[in-house]
Amino acid sequence: MISGGYDGEILFWDFEKKVVKGRVSLESPVNQMVLHREGGLLVVSADDLRVRLIDISNRKIVRCFEGHTNRVTDLAISPDGRWVVSVSSDCTMMVFDIPSASLIDWLKFEQAVTGVAFSPSGDFVCTSLAGSVGVFLWSNRGHFEGVFL
Repeated sequence: MISGGYDGEILFWDFEKKVVKGRVSLESPVNQMVLHREGGLLVVSADDLRVRLIDISNRKIVRCFEGHTNRVTDLAISPDGRWVVSVSSDCTMMVFDIPSASLIDWLKFEQAVTGVAFSPSGDFVCTSLAGSVGVFLWSNRGHFEGVFL
């Protein structure tokens, strides 16, 4: 089990023994976490507006993404574990390529983006916006064509 708290600590627990097996300190309160089990990756956002990628096998931060100017409201990892998508109260969605540690796409909305998710195949991305009752479905062009870095 993995937990994150207001103290900025990510704790890795041995569930059966009820003890902490390891920890990662972010030095900023944790506000979102998403686990990609198949890839062994944990994506975490904190109040310092950074999005960090943690390798859960060695409990180390392997990537740190920046760019948002307001609180990160949701995170998603593509099913193939290649991309991290973060959305924020700053009305933006950012897509980061994990292998190259690069920002590969950025979208600006009129309202704050409150949620994001990939379809199971990774060919669509869904978003929700503040003040809207609908869910917006986006075709993931990178799924169908090459991404230039």
